[in-house]
Amino acid sequence: MNATRRAALLAAAALSLATLAGCAQTPAPTPTTTDAPTVAPVPSASPISVDEATQAATAMMTEYLHTTRSAEEWWQAVKLFLSQQAAYLVKGTSPTRIPTATITETRPLPGATDVSVVVAIDTTRGTYTLTMRRIADDGNTHNAPWLVDEITYPEGTH
Repeated sequence: MNATRRAALLAAAALSLATLAGCAQTPAPTPTTTDAPTVAPVPSASPISVDEATQAATAMMTEYLHTTRSAEEWWQAVKLFLSQQAAYLVKGTSPTRIPTATITETRPLPGATDVSVVVAIDTTRGTYTLTMRRIADDGNTHNAPWLVDEITYPEGTH
């Protein structure tokens, strides 16, 4: 490589390094607390809301555990209580594969809000945990029905 070309390459490399070094030394702007949007806390659920969510969870599990029907009859009864997400996960379940069980106790778990209540449903085969949510297409969750959005199954029953 000739000396002129080597000098030109070294000069270009030095210029590139100087440019990059200048970029690296520029500090990023420090975010301020006013940059972040504030979100109002979700209010705790009223006793009536908790009761409504618990009743809906119990009704869903009553239908879910009624496994002597045809798969289509079972699905038509169960899907009425499910959010779109839960319906996607439960659809195609064969009721003949659900262990026979009876509900023994239903209780809401602590931490209920106006839009989410977790309900534990004890059965003779273990405890199912249903996350009930008020889901409204129009965004007005106050009068929306309680739907099962998530199901946690007892070990060995799903």
